[in-house]
Amino acid sequence: GFQPSKVQDFATIHNKKKQRRTPRFGRGGDGGAASLALKYPEVEVLQVEIDEMVIETSQRFFQNFSSAFGHPRHKLIVADAVRWVEQNWREMQQTFDLCIIDSTDEPLASVWSGKFYKHLKSMLKAHGAVVQNVGNQLDTLAEFRAWHLPLFRQRRLINCLTPDYESPYFLAFLADVEINPVNWTWWTSLNISTIYYHPGLHDALLAIPKETIDSYVDGKEWVPHDAVYSKQHFGAAVSQSRSPRSGEL
Repeated sequence: GFQPSKVQDFATIHNKKKQRRTPRFGRGGDGGAASLALKYPEVEVLQVEIDEMVIETSQRFFQNFSSAFGHPRHKLIVADAVRWVEQNWREMQQTFDLCIIDSTDEPLASVWSGKFYKHLKSMLKAHGAVVQNVGNQLDTLAEFRAWHLPLFRQRRLINCLTPDYESPYFLAFLADVEINPVNWTWWTSLNISTIYYHPGLHDALLAIPKETIDSYVDGKEWVPHDAVYSKQHFGAAVSQSRSPRSGEL
């Protein structure tokens, strides 16, 4: 449910503007997210992927996932996506409609930073949006909030239950424009086949636990409900947050 949630759910939310150009960054070298995005007519996908071996393996063994590769509306760049944004944001301002960051929680090479998100936003059109996986209910949410809050007026989370990661696992939708109600007539008319996503699932994916709202939306400090018990029985180490990531806020 991870890739369908990342593409389908936010494509339906963001439907009033045609999404003609979509960059996709990160670990999705299997091509799964790009292949789903290309099911939407007239969408063009620019994929920046760091690991060429993952691409080659997917093309060899996972043809359904890798169908985007070689598609006439798909362009592949093998590079560090964070560095690619730094190198290209000036000449590509207001280029993209939707950016999908399908990366590891911590990038494999360059690091997240406030500068990265600022430059990435400059590459979006006025109605553009960013979709990014932000992890589970840990201190990482506060870090992402510190980067997202100064730049995006609209910030929503999706609750993605997937067997591959600790759940609930969250994706963030970031934009400046008001988030649209779904036009199901438009979506149904596309006749897009799905495995995980369907209209009845949509509202449930946007239902977020209260402690997550408190942490990511309202900025309250998150404390696990069993923190006192864990500290008493397992030692002080469990109460210590993970060391902050390098990179500026």
